[in-house]
Amino acid sequence: MRRLALLTALASFAFVPLSAQRNSSVNPGEIAGRIGEYVQAYFARAQSIICDEIVRVQELGPDLLSATSPARVVVNELRVSWEPLSDGRMNPPVILRNLVSVNGRPPRPKDHDKCFDPEASSPELLGELFLPENRPKFRYNARSVSKVNGRPAYVIDVIDMDRGPVEVQADEDCVKFGKPGSMRWRVWADQETFGVLRIEQSLNTLFDVTIPANRKAHTPERDVTVDRVSTTIVYRNVAFADPDESLLLPASRETVQVLRNSPAPRMRISSSYRNYRRFMTGIRMVEGAP
Repeated sequence: MRRLALLTALASFAFVPLSAQRNSSVNPGEIAGRIGEYVQAYFARAQSIICDEIVRVQELGPDLLSATSPARVVVNELRVSWEPLSDGRMNPPVILRNLVSVNGRPPRPKDHDKCFDPEASSPELLGELFLPENRPKFRYNARSVSKVNGRPAYVIDVIDMDRGPVEVQADEDCVKFGKPGSMRWRVWADQETFGVLRIEQSLNTLFDVTIPANRKAHTPERDVTVDRVSTTIVYRNVAFADPDESLLLPASRETVQVLRNSPAPRMRISSSYRNYRRFMTGIRMVEGAP
């Protein structure tokens, strides 16, 4: 299932070589192709990245600013690795999380949130949007040139052309849902390298979902309306040595969702990523620059 809308965990990475030619006249399709080339180059290296992931889950008031209850702060050791297929295509990323702490204390058995298990993680977003085998599923529109932290950037909108009914995955611990064609993305790509600097994801259309009854939680079947699911992902350069190269890796991700007729109608999920490390072999680790 692609693009599930609720509590999906994300690790999106792009390879940025130390030099790239600039072409100021490319069209949206060419920009998407260039981004795809760098995503392919990164996956082909079969890298394995480890970082500290700090996740803050907060219920919000009607103004989407004030909190209605204390936040839950989770620290994970996050590991993401890729293995290319023999034909050059990518396998789905392997995402592993080791829960380190919950609200500043060691985790207890009940603290393990299965919504953040590897099997429940979302597909790797940059690969989904920009790898050659996936691009026919999307339409790319050009926006005006902009800047991200002073760096000139191309801006393109990515529209999901898929269509289909609402999809629901539910078990006793977690519910995830989505609707093909319901999301759109705005992407900022560096003019020199075509590395992605920022992604904003938003809801393209409202849709209704029937949430199944849950015996464990003693909740009945419920119909909810998805009013808003907006996500912002910001990337930063992380320099590694031996060999010298730079990777654009997520610095932060924030999602705000509004679900009408839900027990938790307004939620903000903020993630930050720190202390990047890279395993080059089974025994050698190279740390990223601060």
